Amino acid sequence: MGGPHVTEVPAEPLGRTGVRQSADAVVRGEADDLWPVILRDAERGDLRDIYEPDLVDGIDAKPSLADYPIIPWDELDLSDFNFMRFLPSWARATARRLGYPFEALVRSPRWSRAAAVLMAATSAR
Repeated sequence: MGGPHVTEVPAEPLGRTGVRQSADAVVRGEADDLWPVILRDAERGDLRDIYEPDLVDGIDAKPSLADYPIIPWDELDLSDFNFMRFLPSWARATARRLGYPFEALVRSPRWSRAAAVLMAATSAR
């Protein structure tokens, strides 16, 4: 398991804080460089509890994005990711009144890398 919450409180999904265990292993920080290690350990049946990136000057090392493809956001149809369409009109209106620009976010070329991975996974079907 990984993500921002797990990065901040890795002990929680491991069941060390009084809540039920929900993961066998967690990844703190970026998993890009750790993924081959995690897969190798999983194949051997020897997962560590917590995987963490190396530290550089006391800060988590970030993976290089040099080998990542450039995503042509302006050429992609992101309408499949407009989940606001599933909400009743009163809920969409309330969200807009509160300042949540969901439709604008769906059309935005500034999606996170995680959204790009999700898009690639779902469009491969």
